[in-house]
Amino acid sequence: MDLIQAIDEFLDSLEAEGRSPHTVAAYRRDLMTFARFAPGLDLESITPAMLQQFMAHRSVQARPCGTPRGKS
Repeated sequence: MDLIQAIDEFLDSLEAEGRSPHTVAAYRRDLMTFARFAPGLDLESITPAMLQQFMAHRSVQARPCGTPRGKS
């Protein structure tokens, strides 16, 4: 299964469970950021090391305006 298909199925399952539209949108934003980080990736090829690289990447650590995430 490719990553985009897996993301779509996961988001569909959240909606079916009745999760808040804001929750679904937040997951969509985060997961699509990962999909752009690793384009064309198969779900089975994701490794813990790859997720660590993604979480350390500046696209995750900073907001689009450049300010650090997680800071008030």
